[in-house]
Amino acid sequence: MTLFEKFQQDITTARKAGDKQLVTILSVVIGEAQSLKFTKGRTTDVQDEEVIKIIRKLVEDNELLIKNGKTDLIKENEILSTMLPKMASVDEIRTALQNVVGEILGARNEGQARGIAIKYLKTQDIKADNVDVIAVLAELFGTK
Repeated sequence: MTLFEKFQQDITTARKAGDKQLVTILSVVIGEAQSLKFTKGRTTDVQDEEVIKIIRKLVEDNELLIKNGKTDLIKENEILSTMLPKMASVDEIRTALQNVVGEILGARNEGQARGIAIKYLKTQDIKADNVDVIAVLAELFGTK
């Protein structure tokens, strides 16, 4: 079941439970995902990565508003954050990349090294923030 499908089920459950805030949040996420789904010429369903990107963008936007005094969005961000997959810690990324450290260090440039690292993490089904991956690579290359 994709995240999109899960959220469609969750909104029904939230409506039955009378959780208006969750219904509103899920409506926004589902609406954004559906707008991607019906983009002209698109032939594939909305991928989990795209839904995660939508949620991250909402959290980011809310953070800016919270900094400007809109504190009622704190609870919304807490709910949105629970919808995001657990990300690997820097230590977990470092440990996982030990299996391909030779390949990473042999890369021609930083971009290629990052690509090798991210591709490997994906094959291991490890979700990692790019900032954390870059930090680990900087340690490996001694540029931190």
